[in-house]
Amino acid sequence: MKNLPVVIASICTVIGIAPANAKVRSWDCQFEYRIDEERRTAERMLLVFGIDTITGRAFMEGNLGLVDVDVHVGDSAFSFLEKPASGIVQSTTVTGRGLAVHSRNSVIFGEIVAAQHFGRCVPS
Repeated sequence: MKNLPVVIASICTVIGIAPANAKVRSWDCQFEYRIDEERRTAERMLLVFGIDTITGRAFMEGNLGLVDVDVHVGDSAFSFLEKPASGIVQSTTVTGRGLAVHSRNSVIFGEIVAAQHFGRCVPS
C-alpha cells in the first residue's frame, strides 16, 4: 500500500484521534446483536483491529487469533476487509462516530450463510 501514511492519518482524522508515537493503532469493536436470514439475535462478539503504523500491516484479532486484513478509508467511514483463501470477503465498517457493522458472508457446504453484527468501535 503506497499511501499508508495517508491512510493511517485519514483513519485517525475520521475517528478523531491525534497521531502519537505508538507503533500500533487499535480499535476495540463490541457487537451486541446479529441479524441473519432467519432473525435478529442478541449475540455479543468482540473483535480488535490494529494497524502497525511502521510496517503498514493491518490485522484483526478474533476468536481464531490474528488475521491479516486490508483497510479502505473513505470520507465518512473506514472498513477492514478480511479475504480468506476460500474466496469470501468479510468486512467491518466503522463510522466517524464509532458505529460499526461486521458483515459475514460464508459458504458452508455450497450454501451462502450471511449475517451482520451491529455495535460500536472505540480506539484503544
